[in-house]
Amino acid sequence: LFRQQLYGIKTRDAVLQLRRDGFRNLYRGILPPLMQKTTTLALMFGLYEDLSCLLRKHVRTPEFATRSVAAVLAGTTEAI
Repeated sequence: LFRQQLYGIKTRDAVLQLRRDGFRNLYRGILPPLMQKTTTLALMFGLYEDLSCLLRKHVRTPEFATRSVAAVLAGTTEAI
């Protein structure tokens, strides 16, 4: 589907190319971006939980505010 969109290949030609190249080559090169995304998401959600607990212990504000600040901080850290 991606090759069809990128290069304007017809469906029949894409199926023939898949048969020729093999199913294994369909997802070549996907492992590095997948590993990077997994790592960054794990970091972001882990930081969110830690920061949320830390803020709830030390700051006396509504839970919505502490969770929002924790989300902003975790997202910012993940983006850096």
